[in-house]
Amino acid sequence: MEKFSNTILICLIPIICGFTAANMYYVQPLAPVISSELMVSYEKASMLYSFSLVGNALSLIFIIPLGDFYSKRKLITLLYLVSTISLLLFFLTESYYALSTTAFLVGVGTSAIPLITAGLSRQKDGAKYIGRIMAGVLTGILFSRFLSSMLSELWGWKSIYAIAAILMFLSCILLFISYPTSDDKDNRDKNSYIRILYLNINGIRQDATIRHYCFNAFAIMFLFSAFWSNVSMFLTTTFHFSQSQVGLFSLTGVTGASSALFSSWILKIINYKNNLLYFLIVISLLVMGIYGNNFIITLTGALLIDAFIQLIHVNNQRGLFLSCKGNEARAASCYMTSFVTGGAVGGFISSYLYSISGWSVVLISCAIIALIPMFMKLRENINEQH
Repeated sequence: MEKFSNTILICLIPIICGFTAANMYYVQPLAPVISSELMVSYEKASMLYSFSLVGNALSLIFIIPLGDFYSKRKLITLLYLVSTISLLLFFLTESYYALSTTAFLVGVGTSAIPLITAGLSRQKDGAKYIGRIMAGVLTGILFSRFLSSMLSELWGWKSIYAIAAILMFLSCILLFISYPTSDDKDNRDKNSYIRILYLNINGIRQDATIRHYCFNAFAIMFLFSAFWSNVSMFLTTTFHFSQSQVGLFSLTGVTGASSALFSSWILKIINYKNNLLYFLIVISLLVMGIYGNNFIITLTGALLIDAFIQLIHVNNQRGLFLSCKGNEARAASCYMTSFVTGGAVGGFISSYLYSISGWSVVLISCAIIALIPMFMKLRENINEQH
C-alpha cells in the first residue's frame, strides 16, 4: 500500500492538481455560449469566472490557514468533495444565479492545491513534488480553455463540468488514500488561527516590500483575466470563430507561458527589471488596439502578452522570497491572494467595459493597469536617488 501511495504522489498528484486548477478556467471561453443559451447579458456570463476567483481568494484567506490546525488530509478531502458537488450542480442547473453560487464554490474547492503542496513540502524530495505540482497546475490552466471549447462544440458547453465532477470525485478518493498522514494531527488553537488571519490581512498594509509585489501580482492577473475573459467574444464576433477555433487560439497561451522555461536567462538579460516587460505589454496592447481586425497581430499579441505576464510572475516571486527571508509563507499568502483578487476584478471590470464599449476599450484599460506599476517603480527609483 505504501508503494502504491508513493506512486500516486509522484505520478498522479501533479495531474490531479492540474485538473483542479483548470476547474476555474473552463468557463472563460464559454461566456458567449452561456450568454446565448441562458439568455443573460455577456457581462453576467463573464462574471461566472470572477465569482470563482472570489471564492478562491476568500478560501485562501480564511480556510487554508486551518491546515495548520486541523488534519490536512481531512481538509483536502472536504474541499475536493465541495469541488465534486459544485461541478455536478454546475452541470445540472439551468439558473444563472445557481450557476453563480456553484462557480463561487468551485473556486473554494480549487484552493485545496496550496494545502497539498504544504503537506508534501515536508516529505523527502519535497522540492521535486512541488516543482511537478506547479508544472501540472500551469499546464491545467493553459489547456483548460482548449478543453472546454472543444468539448462545447462536441457535446455542449456543460459537458466539461460533468467530466470535471467525475475527475474530482476520483481525485478525492485517491488523495484520501495516498496523502501523507505524518502531520495528521489536530491543533485547535483558536488564538493562533486568528493571529495568522490578522498577519495575512495586515501584511500588505504593514510591509512595503510585500505591498509592492502584491500590487504587481494584482496587476498581472488583472491583465491576464481581462484579456482571456473577453478574447473569445472578440474572436467570435470579429472573425466568426467557432468554439473549437477559439479553443485552438487559446493554445497560444501555452506557447507564451513556455517563456517560463527560459525565465532565468531572459530575466538575467534584462537585469530582473519588470518595467521593460510592462512597457512591452503596453506596446503589444496598443498595436492590437490599432490593428484590431488583423488576426495575425491578435495572435502574436496574445502570445507576447502571455509570455511577458509569465516572466513578471516568475520575477515577482523571485524578488518577493529574496526580500522576505524567514517570512516566506505569509508573503506567499498575501501575494497569491492579491493575484487571485486581481483576476476577479479584471474579469468583472473588463466584461462590463466590453459590453458597453468593445474590445479596444478592454485593451486600453489593460494598458493603463500595466502603466501603474511602471510609474510606481519609476517614482520609487527617483525617491531613492534623492
